[in-house]
Amino acid sequence: MEHPAVYLAYQALVGGIHARHKTLKEYSGFRPGMVVVDIGCGPGYPVRWLPGADYHGFDISPAYIAYARRRYGDRGKFYCDLFSPKYLPQVPPADIVILMGVVHHLDDDTTVETFRLARSAMKPDAVLIAMELAYVPGQSKVAKFLLDNDRGEHVRLEKEYVRLANRVFSRVESEIREDLFYIPYTQAVLRCRP
Repeated sequence: MEHPAVYLAYQALVGGIHARHKTLKEYSGFRPGMVVVDIGCGPGYPVRWLPGADYHGFDISPAYIAYARRRYGDRGKFYCDLFSPKYLPQVPPADIVILMGVVHHLDDDTTVETFRLARSAMKPDAVLIAMELAYVPGQSKVAKFLLDNDRGEHVRLEKEYVRLANRVFSRVESEIREDLFYIPYTQAVLRCRP
């Protein structure tokens, strides 16, 4: 998964690209001209669905960022680094912050710290969109098996994601989606506002 072509092929096969596109389309309220901060942007493909965005993508993978700069450098800015407080003066206040498939890799403290940093980067009327693997009661054995064997070590119940987001955001809406991926991969989609 460290090579962008392998990652992208896998994401296309299982529906990860479709899932991210559908989530952005249905939950972000994006309009051209908006400032978008994508934390954990991977190889940068979500910028394709954000025409006219002032897009800032962050990822710690040099290979992913190199790919994103080559392929989408004319559509956004890509940083090979963690999104940290040092970027707050460099990136305009965000209308939308994206965290897709990131939080289930983070422990609780790091998740709250990441949410706090994201909130400090957001305009007062901005939204944070998170799409994360989630356990749900009565989940199919196949879906649970896939989540149990994901690389992320912190896959949670929907209510646990909401609990962490509520520590930072005043308004948190969540929805369980079973229809985003092509495989049984249960997702919690969160919309968080300051």
